[in-house]
Amino acid sequence: MSVQPPSHDPWLVVWLALSAVVALLIGTGTGVLGWLSGQGAAAAVITGGIGFGGTMGLALAVIGLTRRR
Repeated sequence: MSVQPPSHDPWLVVWLALSAVVALLIGTGTGVLGWLSGQGAAAAVITGGIGFGGTMGLALAVIGLTRRR
């Protein structure tokens, strides 16, 4: 009985890079909107980080669930 390595999806890297760019844009947008709404700079950075992390987590979950096995 031999162990097979997992199948390699060449588009996986592309989807990860695209989701990272989209998450970066969303995180930047949430940080800027937080700053424009009157938050301090530190609170706006934290808001942007939460926006980035939430978007990236959702993107990784979607990529993981929709990958072909």
